[in-house]
Amino acid sequence: MALEQRLYKRTELNEHVSLSLVGEGDGMFSEPFDVEIENMSTDGIGFTCQQQLLIGEILTGKIAIWTQEKMDVMMKVIRCTESANGGYSYGCMFVGMEGAEQTRIKIYQMFNPDAD
Repeated sequence: MALEQRLYKRTELNEHVSLSLVGEGDGMFSEPFDVEIENMSTDGIGFTCQQQLLIGEILTGKIAIWTQEKMDVMMKVIRCTESANGGYSYGCMFVGMEGAEQTRIKIYQMFNPDAD
């Protein structure tokens, strides 16, 4: 069994979204690429994609949470493993998320019995 690395409760979230890499220092963004979000917590998300990313890279995008509300997010890649299907599985930590956004996630998790 794998050692749990998250500090906060995670909730399944099956969502296809497009993310972009944030350029260092120049404010430029890469071409968007598609990812499949698997789960979300108040401190980050787990997703899979075909794009190879580096630990420490910063991503940005919009995520529709369970209530279908869109949240602008910025996150840092903190974990990467190769998937059996040839893609990659990532763990990212949110960067600069406002307290109100974290509260929306916590409230949903309080009323969702399927949250881990």
